Amino acid sequence: MIQVKTITLLRSLLVLGSFLSLTGVPAQTAQDTAAMVEQIFARYQPQNPGAQVTVSRNGKVIFSKAWGMADLEHDTRLSISSISEAGSVSKEFTAAAILLIEQQGKLSLNDDIRKYLPEIPDYGSIIRIRHLMHHTSGIKDWGYVADIGGWPRGTKTYRNEDALEIIARQKTLNNKPGDEYIYSNSGFNLLAMIVQKVSGMSLAAFSQQYIFVPAGMKHSQWRDNFKTIVPGRAMAYEKVATGYQTDMPNEYVYGQGGLLTTSEDLCKWVDYFTAAKIGGPALLKKQLALDTFNSGNLHYYAAGLRIQKRKGYNVIRHDGATASYRASLEYFP
Repeated sequence: MIQVKTITLLRSLLVLGSFLSLTGVPAQTAQDTAAMVEQIFARYQPQNPGAQVTVSRNGKVIFSKAWGMADLEHDTRLSISSISEAGSVSKEFTAAAILLIEQQGKLSLNDDIRKYLPEIPDYGSIIRIRHLMHHTSGIKDWGYVADIGGWPRGTKTYRNEDALEIIARQKTLNNKPGDEYIYSNSGFNLLAMIVQKVSGMSLAAFSQQYIFVPAGMKHSQWRDNFKTIVPGRAMAYEKVATGYQTDMPNEYVYGQGGLLTTSEDLCKWVDYFTAAKIGGPALLKKQLALDTFNSGNLHYYAAGLRIQKRKGYNVIRHDGATASYRASLEYFP
């Protein structure tokens, strides 16, 4: 039995956390699930920024609904087909792309990243591709570095190339590669660039051909150009004293985030992924495998996914936040 819950929110992380704490049980009926979700999201006012929720069980959607507004300026209601941004939920797709390329024999997860990105300094210890996927590389998060420098994300239209330039200027690592887990978006921006270097295709094009189309994700694409017109895109908003103002990710960086999608498309991905239709059982096993520190100890972060327990149930999950978009994808095998 697999139960999947996906949410894309335009504003409220508090509500997101409340909903996902209500882990279902196998005996729970679709009607029970619907009643619980409706009760939680009844607080959403129809004139305010909204949310999408989709719940799937054994490959069948048992609940899917949208609340609130997609665009306050144009008085457009949010629908279940409205496009939202998934934040760091995107990371598992970047990791899947790397694993597919590895299956093609074009790289190894144990490769030194400087083989593909020679701009990265030699820190005296090899940073391997797998270190990027598991947040154990020690590479500083370029966004925090930019923030300290006075140019935080949102003040400039950063590209992956800008992220690489910032990363390449850092003279030290946070830790020796493989010694410690420190979450860093930088690793997944670098993975996106490695995809392009090795495959000859941008991560956006590669994902479209090898992931989105095969999985039936008709409403999904990468926000590799934030200026692109995306029909049906919901706006992100932040609360201010006078009401709401837009808070959009006006940047080109992607790979660490930047997936434009819907909650129903994310359920399609889970069905496709857990059925081992992408890369076969070997890829599924590798993406869900926990990483091992240099000490030999395991930690809970797999390849772009968190492997955890929720009220006694195993859960494979990731949350996301970019600008004022919020998202979460959880599945219970």
